[in-house]
Amino acid sequence: GTVRNIYGGFTSSDGGSATGNKVNISGGTVAPASGVGGTVYGGYISSATSAGGATGNSVTITGGSMGDVYGGFTNGTGKTTGNTVNLGDGEHSLAAGTTINGTIYGGNGTDTTGNTLNVKTNAAAANIKNFENLAFYVNSSALNAANPMLTLSSATNNLDWRKLTVDASKFSGTISTFEPYNLVLMQNAAGISFMKGTDDTYTLGGGVKSTTSGDFEFTIDTSSHAASATQVTAAGYKFKNHVASYSEATPHTEAWAGRTAAGNKVEKNKLTVTAGNITAAAYGGLVINNKPNATTGDAENNRIVVSGGNVQAAYGAKLLTKGGSATKNTAVITGGT
Repeated sequence: GTVRNIYGGFTSSDGGSATGNKVNISGGTVAPASGVGGTVYGGYISSATSAGGATGNSVTITGGSMGDVYGGFTNGTGKTTGNTVNLGDGEHSLAAGTTINGTIYGGNGTDTTGNTLNVKTNAAAANIKNFENLAFYVNSSALNAANPMLTLSSATNNLDWRKLTVDASKFSGTISTFEPYNLVLMQNAAGISFMKGTDDTYTLGGGVKSTTSGDFEFTIDTSSHAASATQVTAAGYKFKNHVASYSEATPHTEAWAGRTAAGNKVEKNKLTVTAGNITAAAYGGLVINNKPNATTGDAENNRIVVSGGNVQAAYGAKLLTKGGSATKNTAVITGGT
């Protein structure tokens, strides 16, 4: 069906508040009538004299078509904090034809405390505003890794790099032996800025960051390695318990079984090279730490077996860190050149 606006909770009382309301949209259309409406509100206060808050509301979108989305909205003087907007349910892609034609707001107030946008699948909108927290959930069954998780089209400003997180606890993608598992978390050709006023939150937050879940890691960065960029990216590796083989027809510079870019301990990996051309080196384990000023990273019980192909150099494990130890790693050559 079609509605002009949708409200999880609505009050017109001068002393009222809109708190703890929920909107779940899985289909249908929220569209303006006579040029008015088309907006989704988790909680809404209509009184211009109300001091009540539109707080702690949530909107979850798994389908449908709509314009602007607000976690909380007030026409009065109260706060619009602690609201949550979920894009996806974390287990499935958005329904075919889902469109968010407007901007997604945590609230319409200047205080964004506790407002959270959870991106759980591939989605697109004009922009996002007034969120303190920005969280991406990397569930392989709920997203298409070939496309950005969140695509925006109007310049996005005032984000806080320190409050951007990635949850990879449900990641189960196939890991390559010659390239990372690359994801674009957010893309905006008009620009993404992690400057909050004069504060460079990218630098204050330590720049490139990482998350680890089980045997997997993702390093998260902007495309420019600075506060202003057009993409936020994530590169994934399996750093332990990876048994892999390499026999690619296309030459590659390097190949590996286990690898870290965040200084995790690389252990119990095995790479078998049976064919192909590796022009620089192949590794059972490879340790790199891209975090600013970081020097740690160990490798233990990794193994490479070369039985065919052309490999320039073979390492049971190699460390490219200032600190760290390589222990009980093995390289075996039974064939190839």
